[in-house]
Amino acid sequence: MFLLSMSCRRWCIFSIFTGVFSTAVHTAVSQVNSSVSGIQIQKTWIVPKTQRFPILLTFLNWRGLPTLVGRINGSDIPERIVVDTGLNANTVTQDLLSHYTLPGHAGQIQVNAFDRITAAPEISMKNLVIGRFQFPNTAAAVLDVPALISLERRPDAPAFWLGTSLLFAFQVEFDFDKHTLTLNAPKTPFLKSSNTVIVPIVIRDGRVWVKASVPGAKPFLAMVDTGTLGTLIPKDIAVKLKLKSNTTVKISHIRGQDANAAIATLPKLAVGKAEAKDVSAAFYTGQLPSEYDPTMAVLGLDFLSGFVVTIDFASSKMALTKPAPPDSASDSETPITPVKPKKNK
Repeated sequence: MFLLSMSCRRWCIFSIFTGVFSTAVHTAVSQVNSSVSGIQIQKTWIVPKTQRFPILLTFLNWRGLPTLVGRINGSDIPERIVVDTGLNANTVTQDLLSHYTLPGHAGQIQVNAFDRITAAPEISMKNLVIGRFQFPNTAAAVLDVPALISLERRPDAPAFWLGTSLLFAFQVEFDFDKHTLTLNAPKTPFLKSSNTVIVPIVIRDGRVWVKASVPGAKPFLAMVDTGTLGTLIPKDIAVKLKLKSNTTVKISHIRGQDANAAIATLPKLAVGKAEAKDVSAAFYTGQLPSEYDPTMAVLGLDFLSGFVVTIDFASSKMALTKPAPPDSASDSETPITPVKPKKNK
């Protein structure tokens, strides 16, 4: 869940996320609210028995991240909502909270975000409407995710981030070409296509992890994160491959510790038989402070957006479908048939 770009300006944004979900996350103990052991998805949303499928939602982009538009508790004010599989809980900022009457609860929500588990106050939305669909009784943690994305103030940042606590209730399909998010019933059969690769996933710390591979190195677990623009590979993989860096930059952790990172081009990156070529990937270099996790790996939108991504939490599987090439006829303008002028009588 970081923003990653080739430019130093965007690397300053990336620096907030170095050490995302580091060893502090793996060693901390948090309360598990999900009925599935060890998943640590907080306050899982319950699908009403009357819900009909599929739920088809259209998303926009905020700085390249998939962003829905919804309304809270019948308000006429539209709220932008980033869909982030790198969060195990929904979050809202304190600023958003001040606009609505959202009851709080005595308990807290454990949010797996960045390099630690954060206990945040819990609130609930009586009704969340996105498109034509309603999501009643949606829980969220009061946590300023945009502030963690950048040390700079970003007044344009969405105040609502939607995590796996809602997504877990569905089979989720991201079509990045069509800008659609489709929510189906769990264990809905995957569409059969010669362009589809189905792989097992691991739900760990409330996020989706999948085995990825680069030629010449051992496979590694990477987090599937729709809240991330770029790809991050483990440090030992970069060392094994003797990657030559295109760019080396100094990055700063939100706690103030500096480290070095580099960007190189991977000839191929694969998840199962789903492959992408010439992928730009970041990796840590040199001695790392304890705030950084050298084993961390992330599959961001630069890889994911090349596929229609379908995540089925219930069956612990993910499908990656390569979109069919556009029909040449559809790319051209619709021919206009000339209308003959009527003769004057």
